Amino acid sequence: MLISLILICSLAQLASAGASPVNSGGCGTHYICYAPDKCLNPPAQTIMANSKVVEIRKKDKIMNDCDAIIRFYRYDDKKTLVSIESFQDTVKKIEFKQNEDDPNDQDYANQMDLSFFSCEIDATSGKTKGMFFDKLVMEKDITSGKLTCKFEGKRDAPWAQDNLFKKDSDWLTIITYDSNMSPSSTKPAKSRGDIDVRCDPQDFEFIKPTDDRTKLYKEVSTINKPETYQCDDIALFKMEFKKKGSDSYEEAKSIKCVDYGEAFEVFDKDNQGNILEEAVEIRCVAETKFFCKDSFKRKDGEQFPKLAENDDGSTLLMCPTDKPHLVIAGEVERYITNPEFKCVTLGKEPIWTVKNGNREEIFTKTGPIAYCSDRKNCTQPISESAVVDGTLGPDFLPKCSDRGTLKTTDNMDVTTSRCDHSDGVYKYTAGGEEKAIKDDTMFICEYPPDDDGG
Repeated sequence: MLISLILICSLAQLASAGASPVNSGGCGTHYICYAPDKCLNPPAQTIMANSKVVEIRKKDKIMNDCDAIIRFYRYDDKKTLVSIESFQDTVKKIEFKQNEDDPNDQDYANQMDLSFFSCEIDATSGKTKGMFFDKLVMEKDITSGKLTCKFEGKRDAPWAQDNLFKKDSDWLTIITYDSNMSPSSTKPAKSRGDIDVRCDPQDFEFIKPTDDRTKLYKEVSTINKPETYQCDDIALFKMEFKKKGSDSYEEAKSIKCVDYGEAFEVFDKDNQGNILEEAVEIRCVAETKFFCKDSFKRKDGEQFPKLAENDDGSTLLMCPTDKPHLVIAGEVERYITNPEFKCVTLGKEPIWTVKNGNREEIFTKTGPIAYCSDRKNCTQPISESAVVDGTLGPDFLPKCSDRGTLKTTDNMDVTTSRCDHSDGVYKYTAGGEEKAIKDDTMFICEYPPDDDGG
């Protein structure tokens, strides 16, 4: 007998040699977890065949050579989040079975499993697959490291006996497979089968404003649920939530499920908690100005507006000082002097716009073509009626016939007129002073007494 005890202790020491305890990964806090008791610290057994399934508590640590650990986060009677993981690189498949009858009983073969989850590395397809019964619910490329799956199992059948996890204790079994698909099974063990219902991120409501183009709005990321709910890019996006009955959003520092409850608790920027017992309006928001990049259609040989970055990391766009005019190409070119670009959203895409009088010019990679120039054409035409007894020349400037003198309405000779390409304005010089030709500017052609201008 003494020799047997020494042998058992020696095997246990040998099995645990080189292994060390590690954190269980949210067991007893976020998750209800099950593992073979050989995974406990210290190990209760040395091999799977002698192990039974036990619940991993909050205070428990598990060994870093654990064959299998299954974590559950139950949303309701029909849906649960499942995480299946092995710390052994020799494990290629894990199965978890739950049954209301003892598998050792004679009638067990006639009983259906209440739940069946599996995670498998399929070398043939090159995928890691997660299964809920015979339904493929997760598939991803095989990555280096150990076997791991995370997916949601959802029961579509309406009858009560098909609920995920009964309200009484059930028999649980964990089976692992090596690369040859040789199984190693725990002994069936009766364990607490009911798992507390927890908060469901499906209750997050995302309402995107349609009238605010200066900000980008996204849904809160649930990829790391249930441990973390956050914005994808926390450096640029901040989380906001709306209290029940409120018309405005407040900044949210974090959000979590109340321990062993069914409600989310949102913590504001002052770390004050707010219990939200109903659907949560929550979103991520960032200023659009951080996201606009190069989105212009270029014209070969022309100066493109320069993209720069402010001290706060936001982007800005401008024409260089030596070419201050933005030319928008088209059948009729449009010119904007010292354009003030603004980054806004069009649908989900950040784009550059610029104000041009009463219209907003929008620029995308498909057009229009725009470039910067040091010349600006005069596009505001002079009316022919603005030249009494005269006309407009081929350069669209006021002109008198031969022997005629162009004068202003206050009888000053007009010595020159031109298109000023620095600002795109028609101008004239009279009395040594250059002035812009405005809509109400009038000119008169004066002829000798014996000349009628013809």
